[in-house]
Amino acid sequence: APAFDSPKRAQGPDFHDRVLAVDLDQLWGRMRCGDNLAAAGHAHFNAAAAITLQHTALGDYKKQAILDAMRAEFMTTPYSEIRISSLIKRAGISRASFYLYFQSKEDLFTCMMHQLRERLVQGLVEAFQEQKSSFDASMSRLVNRIMDDEIYRDCWEFCKRVMEDGTCREVAACAEREYDKEDLREKTEKKCYEAMDHSGYPGLDKEKLRYAIGMGMLVILRISMLYLDHAADPKRLKEMAARQFAILD
Repeated sequence: APAFDSPKRAQGPDFHDRVLAVDLDQLWGRMRCGDNLAAAGHAHFNAAAAITLQHTALGDYKKQAILDAMRAEFMTTPYSEIRISSLIKRAGISRASFYLYFQSKEDLFTCMMHQLRERLVQGLVEAFQEQKSSFDASMSRLVNRIMDDEIYRDCWEFCKRVMEDGTCREVAACAEREYDKEDLREKTEKKCYEAMDHSGYPGLDKEKLRYAIGMGMLVILRISMLYLDHAADPKRLKEMAARQFAILD
């Protein structure tokens, strides 16, 4: 790995630094960023807490770098052909760092699926909380967010890729089963139920809303796939979704 030129050993009259960090470990070690943060931690009124925060922040950064690398690889490479060596190279971390956060490629993929699902679930709950009115208006708001917000659009692009890649179906199904075991679906539906205006829905209970949300998500799945394939005009797709949500409503 190339070193970097210190301003004390300038290579030219302009006396500018020339820095090339090939990975996070070099940045943290050879450029002594860790030393600087450690000194800042001891100057903090609570040194132990400050240093803990520093290490937590670095750990979160490395873990997310690995997750981002996996997603980037998966969008262009069949799951069965992805290698940990290519992931750590893309993430700029060592193999030892990889195994600090994940036990295997399967564990990493499962974690990535959980992270993306959490984003979609957050979008669903926020749509109900922001509308605070009818079922169809809340679901339509989620469709608008998926089409207009890059973060949620990326989630559906990933879902589309999962359905297209047969080599990852077993690990994807396992991740879905883990999601159901943790009762996260039930907690999500409860939040949506509490956010709704129930005055227009006599007899509505959590179970009925669960079925309606399930059918509504199938509508969103189909609309999202058509949108990602550029199979129809986005405005037309939003209208199609709104009509189907009105029927469910």
